[in-house]
Amino acid sequence: MVTKARFLSSAMVSLFVIGGQSPALAQEAGGASEFAPIIVTANKKEQDIQSTNVTITALSSEELADKGMDDFADYAQFIPGFDFQKQGASQSQYVLRGASVSRVVPAEPQNRSLVGIYFNDVPMDMNGLNPDIDLYDTRVEVLKGPQGSLFGDSAMAGAVRYIANSPDAGKVEASFLANVSTTKGGGESFNVKGMANVPIVADQMALRLVGVYRDNAGWSDNIFLGTKNTNTEQTEAFRAALGGEIGPNFSYELTFLYQNTDAGTPPYDTDAPGTDGIGGKAQFSRLTDETIKDKLRLGVLTLNYDAGFGQITSVTSYQKRNVDNVLVELVEAYNSFFGNSPNPVLLHDWNMDRFTQELRIATDLDGPFNTTAGIYYSDQELFFGNTVLYPGLDAAIAGGLNPFGLLSPATPRDSYGCVGEVDTAYCGPEIDKYKQFAVFGELYFNLTDELQLIAGGRYYHYKQKFFQDFGGLLNFGQFTGSQKTKESGFNPKFGVSYQANPDLLLYANVAKGFRLGGISNVLPSFCDGDLTALGLTRSDVASYGPDSLWSYEGGVKSTHMGGRLTANGAVYYTEWNDIQTPINLACGYIPTTNAGKLRSYGFEGELRFAATDNLNLVASFAVNDSALVGNAPAVGGLDGDRPPYAVKFKGVAGIDYKQPVSDDMALGFNMTGKYQSKAYDSFTRDNVLFSQFVANAQVSLEIEERYRFTIFADNFTDEYIASQARTRFGVRSYYMGQPRTFGVQFQASY
Repeated sequence: MVTKARFLSSAMVSLFVIGGQSPALAQEAGGASEFAPIIVTANKKEQDIQSTNVTITALSSEELADKGMDDFADYAQFIPGFDFQKQGASQSQYVLRGASVSRVVPAEPQNRSLVGIYFNDVPMDMNGLNPDIDLYDTRVEVLKGPQGSLFGDSAMAGAVRYIANSPDAGKVEASFLANVSTTKGGGESFNVKGMANVPIVADQMALRLVGVYRDNAGWSDNIFLGTKNTNTEQTEAFRAALGGEIGPNFSYELTFLYQNTDAGTPPYDTDAPGTDGIGGKAQFSRLTDETIKDKLRLGVLTLNYDAGFGQITSVTSYQKRNVDNVLVELVEAYNSFFGNSPNPVLLHDWNMDRFTQELRIATDLDGPFNTTAGIYYSDQELFFGNTVLYPGLDAAIAGGLNPFGLLSPATPRDSYGCVGEVDTAYCGPEIDKYKQFAVFGELYFNLTDELQLIAGGRYYHYKQKFFQDFGGLLNFGQFTGSQKTKESGFNPKFGVSYQANPDLLLYANVAKGFRLGGISNVLPSFCDGDLTALGLTRSDVASYGPDSLWSYEGGVKSTHMGGRLTANGAVYYTEWNDIQTPINLACGYIPTTNAGKLRSYGFEGELRFAATDNLNLVASFAVNDSALVGNAPAVGGLDGDRPPYAVKFKGVAGIDYKQPVSDDMALGFNMTGKYQSKAYDSFTRDNVLFSQFVANAQVSLEIEERYRFTIFADNFTDEYIASQARTRFGVRSYYMGQPRTFGVQFQASY
């Protein structure tokens, strides 16, 4: 096994060689334009990305719009070291640097994210139901490695930050975007988006409004029903931000975000009878089309006070989210417990209310010491309803149907629970209540003008209450239970950065990330045999504690040729302990336990080169090796097995060319391609997710730097994209990405 010291030391030598080539490269400078600085807020204060001791991938709102990227799924596929699982609208899971043990399990409401998701400093993750926030007028930062000290739980492997553009009281501005596209084997899609920034009081108060409507046609077919293009998706979004200044030192911003998504059956591709098999058009068989409706409401109040010695910031938020999901089983795998007469429908209903408050200070002192520190509080309640509905069940029972032989005059259907609920074979509401308090901070000490030492951490304390009430014929009776738990902990971080010269930064970090623990479902007695077969007891799965990930990372950020070339790289080694592992029991329940250990190491690099005034080139890559340490029988893993959905190699390359054709017109060409190696859906390698080469291209005409007409081709090689897979009842099923898509787009800004 490669040791941490050996791997990190050898890789750091390579990084130093890359970063130390500035003098030679500078001799080749030829007068081309330099890249504009990229400003990020990874340390909760504004910094140039080249001066930040964090591995970051960032894209501005203008770049996202120009490339036609609507949501994070469009962007994520081109981020090395980042693997993106998606199995439908609002159903996604992020994998950073190989940290993964299972696929998305939205039906397990305590299946917490490994990657924190934030909108304007507000946590947005919701287990396997991470929101697809529209990216218009928003920039994105992807922070790799544990961010536990400043961002807290669920940022164990990293964080994704959506940062909306703020109101500007100094000018009137507006923008507009519209596109129309057609997808191979599918239908026509169109998107309309707009932004208006209006000063209300000159230089003191402004209102910024953003509106979005997306209507995406599908490309997958339900063979059983004969329906075409079932994976349609409509999104309506609105964002309003009122902001300004009260006096010279105090500013505020009040933001409201509203987003509704209404989507059809995900684009499954199966090898079921009647389909053309895996690898062709997305075809599947379902008894009825599936749907998901996602309603998101978010209010955020941000207050900033310039105290002279630093910025004091308060972020208060309230979030409400409702997700309704209709699921059905595979027709060819359907073996009804009720005589194959009624057709089953599985209804999932999530309702979340979350309040958060953060108060922090980021100092800007002349002396050697500075700090970012604060307190955090959150209060969340999550309701999860799980219902199995068999239309016609009650009528069938009245006609003599007796499932499992359970019914008799003394034991009618209502005696098994779900009293008064029509045609219901199972009902299982769960209520989870969380409260968390944390104190966090990082201390920065400038030992010299070039050398900075960093020490920080986060202390947290949380309480959880859990209630469940399961019943129905499929549960063999009514079963009610409740539990509560609490936990405290501390997550440290240590770092050093060395600014060798204005164009070269070397850094190293040691950090611990964490996820909060939780409570598993109280199991009925008929699950005892399944636990015994796995060598587990009820106490093993009654609750589970936090898991943690230690990361050891070194990196270099360098600028060459007068700003025309940036070359960045990072090397890391991680150890993930006490992994929160969902266990799929044959009895139908999915408890979670802490089990197993995973190690991961890798190398990432990024180059950006302004070859001429008109030509920019970019390239990036990630190499990762992840494996279990010891056996993990609960998930079928053996020592040395690679985790599911962890890609060994991913490389991205792009070209952006703009040629003026007159004083106020320019032609542009942009192409971005990525290759990633194959992965598997489980430790046992039941299904392979094929290697992929995906490329997008655009040709554009820009007029007066205000209007832009674009012809685009996404996945123009028509690569088969599978982001998730599973085998159930002997039938393989893949989630298929978008086939080749052509379209036109118009943008305007004022």
